[in-house]
Amino acid sequence: MDIFSTNVLAKVVELMNRPSSFLLDTYFPSVQVHATEEINFDVVTTARRLAPLVSAVVEGQIVQETGMVAKSVKPAYVKPRTPLAPSGALKRMAGEQIGGTLSPADRQMARIAATIADHIGQITRRKEWMAASALRTGAITLSGDKFPTQNIDFGRNAALSVTLAGATAWGAAGVNPLANLRAWALLVLKNGGVGVTDITMDADAWELFFASTEVQAQLNYRRDVAANFSSNSQSNVGGVYQGSIGNFNFYTYAEWYVDDAGATQPMLPNKTVILGGAGLEGIQAHGAILDDAAGLIAMEYFPKSWVPQDPAVRQVLTQSAPLVVPCNVNGCLAATVA
Repeated sequence: MDIFSTNVLAKVVELMNRPSSFLLDTYFPSVQVHATEEINFDVVTTARRLAPLVSAVVEGQIVQETGMVAKSVKPAYVKPRTPLAPSGALKRMAGEQIGGTLSPADRQMARIAATIADHIGQITRRKEWMAASALRTGAITLSGDKFPTQNIDFGRNAALSVTLAGATAWGAAGVNPLANLRAWALLVLKNGGVGVTDITMDADAWELFFASTEVQAQLNYRRDVAANFSSNSQSNVGGVYQGSIGNFNFYTYAEWYVDDAGATQPMLPNKTVILGGAGLEGIQAHGAILDDAAGLIAMEYFPKSWVPQDPAVRQVLTQSAPLVVPCNVNGCLAATVA
């Protein structure tokens, strides 16, 4: 068996533990693959119409069919590639016993598996970034040195993007954050037809929220912890459950990425609050892999490896065509609270 064949490497991906990705897992849990270069999805529009009143002896009144908007998007392609020099297989790996216990072939396979895992981590982080953008703005803007700028607007109602400042900001005198959340959840119900179950905040927004005496009085931790539970969240990457109030489950979120300029940026800007839940109908969609070696079929990730004749440096490549899609884009609301 060729341990470097595409079939073997694809099996490695299937068995691999995937990186944690809170926004994807919470708001875009469904994974779909498409056998086409473009990703197609439907946005159903509904109206709360009353059935028309008529006499029993007149003909039925025509009611127009429920509307639907079909959208087609060609996602950006991602294909991180890493060269692995042969000399690396001759050196002791991190964690290996002094003097070395693995053969060069075993080390090379371990290097390839670790490289693929790193590639998938990068791709997952890109999808997490897409999820953050879609949740915050109802749109995703894709751009890169070798990709023309593309704005994908899912058409979220403008009322579902909220900015508080000055006298209305959280922390200002007389402002009740919990009342804001109840009003915003009603906006989601009105525009998206779904209830809010999950509320995610960055650390700064959570501190402002938790400072409310009404919040402290009502928050149910469901855990045996001290009353200053808010301090527990700041040392965790990803999402951390903080408690519940009524039907709302609260999470704090902390994650970062490195932008094209090399600067570290937060996935969620400071003082951001996201309201949503399963009603968002979020999916992680993937277009076809444009590679003959993959059979031009639908796959979430496609790894491959080869060695050119000169220089003989093994190349490891992982390909994907991802796009996160909030099918019911009006099923979430984003707010900047200060």
